[in-house]
Amino acid sequence: MLSVIIPVYNTEKYLEACLDSVLGQTCGDIEAIVVNDGSTDGSASILSRYEERYPGKIRAVHQDNRGIGAVRNRGVIEARGKYIAFIDSDDRIDVKYCEALCRKAEEDGLDMAVCDYYEVDEKTGEKAYVKVAQFEPTDLNKEPRLLFDINTSPWNKIYRTDMLRERQICFPENVKYEDVGFTLKAIASAARIGKVDLPLVYYLIREGSETKVMDRKVYDIFSVLDDIRQFFGAGQMSEELREYVEWFCINRLMVYNIQQRYQKSAEDADRFIEESFSYLERHFPEWRRNRQYMKKDGILKRILKNNRFIMKSYVKIARRAK
Repeated sequence: MLSVIIPVYNTEKYLEACLDSVLGQTCGDIEAIVVNDGSTDGSASILSRYEERYPGKIRAVHQDNRGIGAVRNRGVIEARGKYIAFIDSDDRIDVKYCEALCRKAEEDGLDMAVCDYYEVDEKTGEKAYVKVAQFEPTDLNKEPRLLFDINTSPWNKIYRTDMLRERQICFPENVKYEDVGFTLKAIASAARIGKVDLPLVYYLIREGSETKVMDRKVYDIFSVLDDIRQFFGAGQMSEELREYVEWFCINRLMVYNIQQRYQKSAEDADRFIEESFSYLERHFPEWRRNRQYMKKDGILKRILKNNRFIMKSYVKIARRAK
């Protein structure tokens, strides 16, 4: 059985389409655990109606608002399936999502199976096919590049339930970017990871996406990266994997440095860039010489990323132009 965990918070506009996509699966051995995180719109009544109509298929759990990390963790506790999936309540899944991913996991003895997906523009309805890099069944020690080749969102993947529970892999609570640490830990813990070469998730790009809106919650990334460093530092790593972990941290901070052009406060934008450079220098003193970073970014990009003054200047100019 596949347990599909769906966090809900004020998404009545999208919820029925999401639930219908789960109920329409070609694989019947599935349960939807829908955790209502204190919604104040009509989401609770929609869940009551679906739970009554589809007993045994839809299981609603209601709790006070605690945030998406706590909601997903509650879903893992409630899950009865051999595998777990996490679907956002404003997204939809293809009718073959369950069948294709579970078959792949069973046939290849996987702890984790990944698929491609569509990004769907809410305004236009246009779909963009996002292809995860191809790889044969493997693990992170053999293929450290998976830290980058596999996206850090939890929803285009299924996970063996026992792996999550035995390794105590859970979502950090009360922080933004809670999916980053969870997904990296799952990738690192899986004895075998595989991929289905089909787009099986319709990921909705809504107005107000975090790539276009920045606020003080961006500072949460530092605690998320601390957790990642501690997790990987607790075990034995090859030199190549160590480089990829370092590069992941470099890349994530540089992405958010550049996105400070969308930051609400100019002061917060400037301070975040300052703190991100300090973080890298404190934890990765030779980060500018990281081989993966040097291979993937050209000279011009590295000039921007290597110098805090140039990065701050770029963001200030971009903010004025915006």
